[in-house]
Amino acid sequence: SPDNVKTVREVEGTKVNQVAVGSCTNSSYRDLMTVANILKGHVAHKDLEFGVAPGSRQVIAMITENGGMESLVKAGARIMETACGFCIGNSFSPGSGEVSLRTNNRNFKGRSGTTDAKVYLVGPETAAAAVITGTILDPRRLEDIGIRYEDIELPNKFISDDSMFIFPLSREEREKIEILRGPNIKHIPKNEPLPENVYGSVTIKVGDKVTTDHIMPAGQYLKYRSNIPKY
Repeated sequence: SPDNVKTVREVEGTKVNQVAVGSCTNSSYRDLMTVANILKGHVAHKDLEFGVAPGSRQVIAMITENGGMESLVKAGARIMETACGFCIGNSFSPGSGEVSLRTNNRNFKGRSGTTDAKVYLVGPETAAAAVITGTILDPRRLEDIGIRYEDIELPNKFISDDSMFIFPLSREEREKIEILRGPNIKHIPKNEPLPENVYGSVTIKVGDKVTTDHIMPAGQYLKYRSNIPKY
């Protein structure tokens, strides 16, 4: 649960070095079209970098059809993969000591990939306002600087396209598949079934506000996640 919450106006005026929109949170059609509408006709502030990670291939297709992608690209957005990327510090990490506004859903020291970065979690509107002004700004004040935008209406129908899905094969077909593994990818260890009672040493004890990074650290170990024996 959030334990360090501020209203936007409490930190208004803070210089921003980076804005990251999307990933698995705040990356829907409505979210990205809202950002695109605010940024239409504007460019990112010269002192910050701006990245967008759409939530799905369908979202990419829909915002492209509706002109949202064009507005984002013309504003200077770096369009990133639909993946678990900047939200886990796997890419687009801010510079040392820099301020990064992000619309993803988790924030603790080092989560962005930079231990001393100052990361604020914000909504799409606040993120877009910062892209234009280079500072944290209450998006309700955008009209004060001549920027107006309309609320996004959801379409009657969303794109649903499973043409690129790989569906389960028959046992005979599965047995023909060759799994290619690079030198960093090892076989999953085969373990014995758990007994009725388990005895061992406690390796970790945590209190409240536990994250997955307490249990399985990211950072320098991230590259080993496909190599279970090494991890």
